[in-house]
Amino acid sequence: MMKAINIALMGMLCLRLLYPTDTRAANTASLGSSTDASSFGTTVLPDTHAVKVRFGNKIYAVPRNYLLGASQPATPNEYASIYIQAEWPRLSPLPAQVAGKSAQLDRAGLGDRLRALFEYGRHPRAPEELLRFYLQTANKSTGDFKLIGSGYKLYEFKNVGPSEIYTKETSSGTLLFTCENQKQFSSIKYPSCTVNEYLGDNAGVIYHFSKTYLDKASEIDSRLRELMRSFLLE
Repeated sequence: MMKAINIALMGMLCLRLLYPTDTRAANTASLGSSTDASSFGTTVLPDTHAVKVRFGNKIYAVPRNYLLGASQPATPNEYASIYIQAEWPRLSPLPAQVAGKSAQLDRAGLGDRLRALFEYGRHPRAPEELLRFYLQTANKSTGDFKLIGSGYKLYEFKNVGPSEIYTKETSSGTLLFTCENQKQFSSIKYPSCTVNEYLGDNAGVIYHFSKTYLDKASEIDSRLRELMRSFLLE
């Protein structure tokens, strides 16, 4: 079990390579299941048991049934990570019988699941900078987009970075996310979209959701932030 969780967390860390970032540390998280994250997996506890994780100068108490992984830094300034999974649209933890079949579910895509890796000590590039980089690389301009859904701009690329980039202005600033091209992943029932953004306070998040919910991207973003705030102790 421990090996499987660490492999899952490493997969999320590797996905950051799709986006140039200012990474201060890239230590694989260690997991814990007592009242802190340092000894995760040593004791079987109720799913709702809260695992305390230091995240900069803050401490989060994350229910075990949300957690896929976490780190426990020795000092407030060290790299820290919290890796969670939730079910959309309620943002509730996955039922035990579903969470235990994640390998089978992954082959079909995310479906109603969201996965998010929150990291302290990492600075993803600003969405405007990232979009400019891909547009320049593909010899495109900021006007080369299609307006779709509820005000989302779609930029399409061939042989340059992600095949689809979407942007939308929100109350938190510009939301940018990438999505897999359905034609390229025809065997996956629910191809995914990815957000990699800076949250402020020396923290960033990378998360994934099914392309089925593309039009809900801005709502997913704001509610995911609210979910993490609900775990905050200090």
